[in-house]
Amino acid sequence: MSEDLEQLKRQVSNVLDFADSFRAKVVQFVLLLINLFACFLCVLSTYVTDTYSLDILHNIDIALAVVFIIEYALRMWSSRERMAFCFSFYSIVDLLSIIPTFLGSFGMGYLRFLRVFRILRFSRYLEDGFFFFGELSELHLQFLKVVFSVITIVFIFSGFIHFLESAHNPKIHTWGEACYFIVITMSTVGYGDVTPITDFGKWATVLMIFCSAILVPWQAGKLIRMAMIMESGFIMSTCESCGLKRHDHDASHCKSCGHVIYQEYDPLDELV
Repeated sequence: MSEDLEQLKRQVSNVLDFADSFRAKVVQFVLLLINLFACFLCVLSTYVTDTYSLDILHNIDIALAVVFIIEYALRMWSSRERMAFCFSFYSIVDLLSIIPTFLGSFGMGYLRFLRVFRILRFSRYLEDGFFFFGELSELHLQFLKVVFSVITIVFIFSGFIHFLESAHNPKIHTWGEACYFIVITMSTVGYGDVTPITDFGKWATVLMIFCSAILVPWQAGKLIRMAMIMESGFIMSTCESCGLKRHDHDASHCKSCGHVIYQEYDPLDELV
């Protein structure tokens, strides 16, 4: 009985974490669409003002939170180290996707803006280059990480600025107007037509500038280094034994430890 249970846990874990089968790809693609819709709901809620529509959106948000709860419970149940899972980055992100929905029942509905952290759930898909449609190279994967870093900063801080400024700033009423301010500030254009007027809004802007000044160049620097390595004739293929990442394009063994790296080499490449 215990062996069957362990096998079931492995199957659940594989379906939720690895798109290595048709069933896993379907489940992960459905979760991807749900995550996209959840982020869209955060944006849409800033454009709705009447009580009836807000109630409908809230009910939809509760349904999404229930899906996230089921996913979180399955991930915890199938995890080999549950304590480590509870304190992992993805576990915290999942909780931030769930808890804000129910805060209104405890008189803290104003904290629902924390739902913007749901966008961080997409970082799971950038752990490796294995996607639904095939496998990406490390260079292409790093490019996606740079794009994702920019989108994440814009999305999260647009939500912050809207929450902090919408009730006080006559020029920020919707998510789009907050996003406009974030993009203009982040790009250092700084037209000055929209500025934060609350103290918390100003500090949120400062924090956004620090995050964009640190995270984006860091990710972009890694992308540039990878491109330079590939231009120099090396291949990015990580050795499972010693962790060396740079290898000659025709290497079949690691030049540092001799471990087989299973790199594919086509002699016809020399003729190109």
